Amino acid sequence: MPKRNTHQTAAQLKFKAVNGWGGKRRGAGRKNQSGKVSHSKREKVDFKRPLHLTLKVRDPKWSLRCGEIAAAFKNSAKGAQKFGLRILHYSLLKDHIHILVEARNNEDLARGMRSFGARMGKAIRKIVGGRGAIFKGRFHLRVVTNPTQMRNTLAFVLENFSKHTRLLKHVDAYSSAPYFGQWRKLFGRGAGPILDGLSRPPPLPDFLCAPVSWLAREGWRRARGPALSAGVGRSLRHTPVAIL
Repeated sequence: MPKRNTHQTAAQLKFKAVNGWGGKRRGAGRKNQSGKVSHSKREKVDFKRPLHLTLKVRDPKWSLRCGEIAAAFKNSAKGAQKFGLRILHYSLLKDHIHILVEARNNEDLARGMRSFGARMGKAIRKIVGGRGAIFKGRFHLRVVTNPTQMRNTLAFVLENFSKHTRLLKHVDAYSSAPYFGQWRKLFGRGAGPILDGLSRPPPLPDFLCAPVSWLAREGWRRARGPALSAGVGRSLRHTPVAIL
């Protein structure tokens, strides 16, 4: 008598057919673990929207906050104007730089930053010595799109040193703060008497540019309420301001 077959034939499962690569998915792909800014395509740049740029130093053993490097920054900023990069405000920190700029398009931004980086890097190497690149990879770019963001960006750049050090009694000489004359409109009553005393700042130096865009020129005043900053308070009253 033949043996009975107790094994059942397994049915093959079929997956739903997918055409192409499946589409873009949030979080997919290899993560950036280099600590550097991604080399993905930049946002579109035009004169209507100011740009907040951040450059980080590769070697934090020395500080950008010294007279020689401040002079190198000014020369580099002035040289970048020839390529279409207009620096409105800046702040030099120990190991990074914040700059608020305007550029006509992405090409002018790229050419201006190449000029700025090359001049600045060469000058700094003469001061601190060593070899190799000064800045760590690409600069970080943030496009300012509305009055509230513009107001907060102004406060962030002008009072960045106070933010890092929690030093209230300070108007940073290694920034464009001494040339800014609208503190009351930026911070309201929190500006303090010393900032009110800067309502008539010295003439704008040749390495800085007056704003062209509506947002940087007057649009930020349309934002509701004063900007918030850790570096502004009543204790600003007795602090002198040095202009380098």
